[in-house]
Order: sequence, then structure tokens, then C-alpha cells
Amino acid sequence: MGGRRGGGRDVVLVAHHDAAHTGLLFHPGLIPLLSRLAPGWYSRQNTSTQTGRLLVLGPALAALGCASGLRRLRLAGMLWSAATAALLADVARSPVVPERTTT
Repeated sequence: MGGRRGGGRDVVLVAHHDAAHTGLLFHPGLIPLLSRLAPGWYSRQNTSTQTGRLLVLGPALAALGCASGLRRLRLAGMLWSAATAALLADVARSPVVPERTTT
């Protein structure tokens, strides 16, 4: 892209704004629920809970079910994937956290 004819130099500013999402996936009660449902797994975590790993569990279960021929594993993967899709649709339709300014 060129600048103005006969003009000096152009300055282009690029900004990236990252707004926090809302929705059930980011509900503060999710972490205590995970710690109650899977205490062994939760106690082995050395960082914040990796909810992203839980999102890929559905396709992984479905793939394992297909590879092993276990119908129940395929079904579990399908149901987990459907729940994941619903959670992500909820995030997409939820508003972002409003900007807070400090003075």
C-alpha cells in the first residue's frame, strides 16, 4: 500500500484488544466442581486448570471408540463433543466483560 502522493511518511498503528469472554465455560464454579468430580486429576495440576484439554476429550474418545470398535466409547465421545459444542456456542453468544478503566 502506498501513502499519499507527495506526502511524507505514513505511520500505521496496529492494536490488539483482548477482551475476556463470559459464558458457562468461564463460570467460577467450574473449578470447584472439577475438584470434587475428579480429585485425583485435580490434585496433580500444577497450573491453572486446563479446560482446553477437556474440550478435546470428546473427539479423542470418539476416535478411540472407532479404532477399538467400542460402541459405548464412540457414544461417550459423541455426547462429550455435543456438550462441548453447546458450551462454545454459549461463549459465542455471551457478552464480553465490559472494559474497566482505572483512574
